Amino acid sequence: MVAHFVPGYTEERNLLYDQKVVPKEELAGWGEALKRRHRKKVFTTGAYDVIHLGHIRYLQLAASLGDDLMVGLNSDSSVRTYKGEGRPVQEETERAELLCGLTCVGFITIFDELTGAETIRLFRPDVYLCVEGSWEGDLGSKEEVIAMEEVGGEVWCCPRQGPTISTTAIIERIERKYGERIMGDFKQLIQGDKHE
Repeated sequence: MVAHFVPGYTEERNLLYDQKVVPKEELAGWGEALKRRHRKKVFTTGAYDVIHLGHIRYLQLAASLGDDLMVGLNSDSSVRTYKGEGRPVQEETERAELLCGLTCVGFITIFDELTGAETIRLFRPDVYLCVEGSWEGDLGSKEEVIAMEEVGGEVWCCPRQGPTISTTAIIERIERKYGERIMGDFKQLIQGDKHE
């Protein structure tokens, strides 16, 4: 038997990244081009750090609301600001490339702000989907909702698609399951160094 070597993407990002990730300065043009083609544009945002079943269900739902789904991906700096130090677990380019591999995701743009309001004003989507309870106060005070009113789009809300699943819960479960063992191994290593 002969094994064949298939070159992969070991160092550089894949081709889908270059096809699907839209720089912020090109968003208005993309939005206009899709509008001219009579495409219904859907927009949603998130960190998508450690992608899980809830994310997949949510993005599939978002895509079902129109023709083209644009995902606003929080940059590393914005995730750190609202999630705290130690987050994101994966860098923004890795998170973007993971999203590129999902057929339900049409396009991705990375933004530095804490909300997707500015991105909405540039892209001008027809539909914005958000997760119920992912904001403080009433829905009308959410910055993205205000931006959608300005551009004349619809706002849709849905419950969490994996009610017991979240990136934070996954990280905490890993820490509980493996944290003690890792700390025990680390302590043994340090104690071994002291005895030498």
